[in-house]
Amino acid sequence: MKILVTGAGGFIGSHVALRLAKEGHQIIGFDNGFTATHNQINKVKMIKGDVTNFKEVEKAGKNCQVIVHLAGLLGTNEIAQYGQIPLANLVNINGTVNVLDLCRKNKAKHIFATKPNPQEWMNPYTITKQSAENYCQMYSNEYKVQTIALSLFWVYGKEQRQEPVNKFIPTFMKYALEKKPVPIWNDGKNIIDCCYIDDIVEAFTKAVKYKIKEKFLKIDVGTGIPVTIEEVAGLVNKLTGNKAGFKYIGKRLGEPYGSALIADTSFGKRYLKFVPSITLETGLKLCLPWFKEKFQK
Repeated sequence: MKILVTGAGGFIGSHVALRLAKEGHQIIGFDNGFTATHNQINKVKMIKGDVTNFKEVEKAGKNCQVIVHLAGLLGTNEIAQYGQIPLANLVNINGTVNVLDLCRKNKAKHIFATKPNPQEWMNPYTITKQSAENYCQMYSNEYKVQTIALSLFWVYGKEQRQEPVNKFIPTFMKYALEKKPVPIWNDGKNIIDCCYIDDIVEAFTKAVKYKIKEKFLKIDVGTGIPVTIEEVAGLVNKLTGNKAGFKYIGKRLGEPYGSALIADTSFGKRYLKFVPSITLETGLKLCLPWFKEKFQK
């Protein structure tokens, strides 16, 4: 199949594009390069462009049968901190509408990367992703654009950057490898679900292959195994031999104390035959050499 992958230069997008290319698909990678980690990917035709420009999206996605939409402006805390709320609306909402319009025109299947969007998480990233997801449902209902929305839980793995967006595993790794106290938002008691990049890629690969009968299908992509932020930080310290412990750095924007978000794996099993296989400790061990090379002096 001919597949357009938006955000193909990013952490998740580059892994997904490479895997789909290895599966024998014709892959067009589309990225504006703003936070890209990859400008070139083996067997992937990379095109520089922006999802906020429909003509650029349309040109890149000509005759594509599937569009995997991973492009977006990230940052639970950073979007507001850096005054980027209008830009987040433009990229995450309007950019998704442009992709949906192209899917409508091409009669293409849409694989959309979303996230857990609880109503009490009042931050710009969550709000824009939920709005984009609502548009996916509207286009599915009104224009018959078939969408599989993969709700990605806490993704981590090798090649994940610590800046410009403060991702938790790279941040923990950086401080732990520098033998400094690991910074923890809130009180460290929030319950999360960590999913290694290889499992995430597997879910996208299966979603591309799935012959969708439903108009709109939302599937959680996570392990279903709860862990606290504090426990993750403790495991990182243990694996890196860091004795400096933690430091608590206050409340994170729009992320309430006491939250618990754990993937429901039932739809993944039912529709995609997808079962995550990599435990948190195994995943951290897999990516530790990459972070050592990057951060250890």
